[in-house]
Amino acid sequence: MPFGTDALISNKLAEKVAEQVEGLMVLPPINYGFSSHYNGFPFVVSLSVETITTVIKEILLEVIRNGITKIIILNATMVT
Repeated sequence: MPFGTDALISNKLAEKVAEQVEGLMVLPPINYGFSSHYNGFPFVVSLSVETITTVIKEILLEVIRNGITKIIILNATMVT
């Protein structure tokens, strides 16, 4: 699959849900993650578990700091 497919799928799903739920905000997707299990394929860019966890945690803390308390996290992983 092309680079970013997982993020594109989850983002599109989130946008479709947001069309149906008043006041729902969709943040931009995180286009990188932990993907070292694909290292046998060309051009795999993988963050460590610690790094991606820290990125997600810091984003969530900023969202909460801005007064948002109801949060949904979507993850769409393609299985090939």
